[in-house]
Amino acid sequence: MHQKILIQDLKAGMYVIEITRQKRNVKLASGGIVRSQQEIKNMLDKGIEELLVDLQKSQSKDAIMRLEDHHFCASLQQDIAIAQKVYHDALDKQQHFLGRIAAGKSVDMAQIRAISDSLVEQVLQRPEAMHILTQLKSADSYLIDHGLHCVILLTQWAAEKKIEQQRLFTIGMGTLSMDLGMAKVPLLLAHKQSELSDKERRTIERHVQWSLELIDGSDAIDETGKTIIAQHHERLDGSGYPSGLCDSEISELARMAAIVDTYDSLTTDRPYRKGLRWEEAMTIMETQESQRLDQSLLAEFRKLVGSYPVGSMVRLSDDSIAIVVRQHASNPARPLVMRLVDGDQSQASDSQVNLLRQRDLDIVETLDASSSQADLVKFLRQ
Repeated sequence: MHQKILIQDLKAGMYVIEITRQKRNVKLASGGIVRSQQEIKNMLDKGIEELLVDLQKSQSKDAIMRLEDHHFCASLQQDIAIAQKVYHDALDKQQHFLGRIAAGKSVDMAQIRAISDSLVEQVLQRPEAMHILTQLKSADSYLIDHGLHCVILLTQWAAEKKIEQQRLFTIGMGTLSMDLGMAKVPLLLAHKQSELSDKERRTIERHVQWSLELIDGSDAIDETGKTIIAQHHERLDGSGYPSGLCDSEISELARMAAIVDTYDSLTTDRPYRKGLRWEEAMTIMETQESQRLDQSLLAEFRKLVGSYPVGSMVRLSDDSIAIVVRQHASNPARPLVMRLVDGDQSQASDSQVNLLRQRDLDIVETLDASSSQADLVKFLRQ
């Protein structure tokens, strides 16, 4: 694999093919392995700024790690192509079922279970690709997107907690079904921008009961799934609904669902407010919601999404725009990213950047979901 690198990133053991940028007119007699740091200093003194290297022919540890990053990113893009087909198929089917519910028609819960199962299978096979797809956000299709995002986030979290695989499919079904009843809420009320009256709030809160009625009698969901639906709006301090449960009366999975539900809602544009950056959402959940959400579970969730969630768009210190594609457990603040746009707003020439090794670059800010949707869609189409 050939890759352009700056002279500052050249290491002994790398195989140089050619000079690609320089201040003078130095001729490279032939390609070969850089044998010493002195050779690198000589090239720097001659004004060489950038070179093309062959990572497969290189013998340095850095080159091998760059090659691993390249293979991961290439594999990720293949995974995204497959995951997107499943995700968009699920979106279309979920939209169809929600439309039937809104029209007062019956729905086949076994078909909804099939949607959920397809998402969970992709989470187990392609976790990074599916996590990236949770960053696709639209206020206009919030209810449809939200259900899928919650399935992806909660089952990924449950898998991380080593919950048995077969149970993950039950969790996915409960999560996808927990807001089906929202389709019965009048559209103008669901999208109301001003403060809700007590009567309007009670109407929206009825969506939990409506969701339970929709799955009543279905063998596509078990008691674990039903509990997630019934309790995902309960809160530790007893302020939730519909039953005002508190503390240990709320199942752990429902407390996890409450966190995922709140997180995805806060980070998405809604009719009454702009979507927040992930760190702003986490701060609200850790402060304003500290008595309502399980803080020990929230700490787990923060660790899962990392310092910069996979799929989030970031601005680097060279003013380029990149997407986070992989976390490093040893240093979550310096993930593997793929650059989309260079600092001069042109298409990025050097795609993957491992911030764990490239110390001259830093993340300076996370971009909010709404302003970075175009870049995300462009990345997904690559």
